[in-house]
Amino acid sequence: MGFASKIEISKFQSCYNYLFEMLHLEFFKKEEDTQFEWHQLGCSLIKWLVTGEWELQDKEIRKIISAGAELFSDNTWLQKRWNAIKASMSGEIKKAFSQEKQALKQARNAKEPDWIINNILIDCRNMEIEINNLQRKRAYPGKYQNELNSLKSMICIPIADRYLTNIYENIEKDEFREKTASPYL
Repeated sequence: MGFASKIEISKFQSCYNYLFEMLHLEFFKKEEDTQFEWHQLGCSLIKWLVTGEWELQDKEIRKIISAGAELFSDNTWLQKRWNAIKASMSGEIKKAFSQEKQALKQARNAKEPDWIINNILIDCRNMEIEINNLQRKRAYPGKYQNELNSLKSMICIPIADRYLTNIYENIEKDEFREKTASPYL
């Protein structure tokens, strides 16, 4: 539980071209007519990551959280994370921090994979720093940074790693094709 399989990731496969457009790498685009199941969601998330423009509605996020029930044994932590994101985006950092801490506790109780726990820890650390800055406190390293420092493994996000691997594989294939192409065609 907790790892996105190739099947789940393939629901976003048609978003590669959109990602290449957003990064001004149009020459890597492939001809595709098929829009996969979560194409719109994936494109919206990419746009948010690249430009900071948020266009997803709360009901769409709830649909995704419900779909998360298939991936995780207990996805209540996922709802808490969404609550934290909403609170953070509306400037309620203390409320966001509270929701994020609850998400961390619930994810640990559900024995979610390390990559999920670590990702929540990073958000808790960032929010803790932000709150301390607002209160003009110096508390570094804080509780969550100390916990991150004590980890015995590297922090990774498997979905992002898989996306990067797929993109690099496509780039390598294109470079090989270009380098081995006949000059007479």
